[in-house]
Amino acid sequence: AAVTAFALLLLWPGRGLLSRWRQGRRLAERARLEDALKHIHARVERGNLATPESLAGKLGMSVKAALELIAGLEKGGMVQSTGRGLRLSASGRRLALRVIRAHRLLERYLADELRVPL
Repeated sequence: AAVTAFALLLLWPGRGLLSRWRQGRRLAERARLEDALKHIHARVERGNLATPESLAGKLGMSVKAALELIAGLEKGGMVQSTGRGLRLSASGRRLALRVIRAHRLLERYLADELRVPL
């Protein structure tokens, strides 16, 4: 019975420890992707191109991890690499702007409704 209970605790679909761990990893990956798009957008808005090094520094990861993230963004059609740096594609820019807007709305709600100091 104890083995069955442990197996259920670990493997229960949608509620088990393994499922929750996977959900946490997906959310962390999504946050990394959104932060990367915001960084690239901010750099372009300031007249600079983002680089793997700037992305690594901003996200607190190794350059190797940043290059892997960039490869995924390129594969998804969100980013284009140039010889000088990174540029958002049209779809990447749309997503970056949507993320920025959502974050601003959340900050506004937290400040206005919940009185969280920003």
